[in-house]
Amino acid sequence: MFDKLKKLPVPEILYLLSVNVLLYTLNILAIFALLFDGSFELEAISMPEYLGLAVYILLIIIVIPAYFYWILFHVSVSKSFSKAVYFFKFNTKFRWIMYLLLCIISPTFWGGVLSLHFMLFILGVVFSLAMPLMLLYSYWGLKDKLPLRARKIYGYINKALSLILSLVMAGLIYKFARELPAVYILTILTAIFLCLSIRIEVVTEKIKKYKWHSIPLWISVIYATLWGIRNEWVTYYVLFISGVLLLMLIFEKPLLKWRSKNEALHIETEEYYKAKLN
Repeated sequence: MFDKLKKLPVPEILYLLSVNVLLYTLNILAIFALLFDGSFELEAISMPEYLGLAVYILLIIIVIPAYFYWILFHVSVSKSFSKAVYFFKFNTKFRWIMYLLLCIISPTFWGGVLSLHFMLFILGVVFSLAMPLMLLYSYWGLKDKLPLRARKIYGYINKALSLILSLVMAGLIYKFARELPAVYILTILTAIFLCLSIRIEVVTEKIKKYKWHSIPLWISVIYATLWGIRNEWVTYYVLFISGVLLLMLIFEKPLLKWRSKNEALHIETEEYYKAKLN
């Protein structure tokens, strides 16, 4: 019994609980905004406002949580967690049961039902706890449907999305948590994930090869940012990217070793479930 408990992916479970508690809170806030704010009228929203609100909610309630799940998938080296993730990938029936349960426990779903408004019901389903995972598994499953030539492009798109979402996440952390000490921890974690999700060896090799060009250029950019441009957001992003590059250079070997372990675990687990299906 104790041996089985030791195999439980405790850090991953705590991480998932934290993400879903945050999602649940956002769900409740969305319900208050939609149902209990007397000034809110769906029909009174203009099309530009509606599109702006939809994009904002899509980013905060669906895309960003999906990104948090994606982070965990690329960082975790737990065999039991990897098996659970691939179990749902290769078992469609159980995956849809999970989606249904997550939808049913979502406040937005019940808010949509109780509103007796068809559009709010649809929004309640779309903004439920199930949607980030649905988005992630659907995008992930797309790879198996693509021809071999297109999979290389799919890989490049993954890298680009990881980069863009990491930069967006770093910006959101700074915007909403700049007064909190936790902003530094969250920013560092985002930077580490960015290092794990791209081919850092390509970047570090270029920096080492052209170090006498890279170092003066780097110093010039930081100098121009801090004493020339003096823009808060430009300064933040220059320092963030500089921090990412420093992490790559200082912790290159441990990061590469961790990523190799993570990728090998994914390959092993995927082959295990494919063999069971065959």
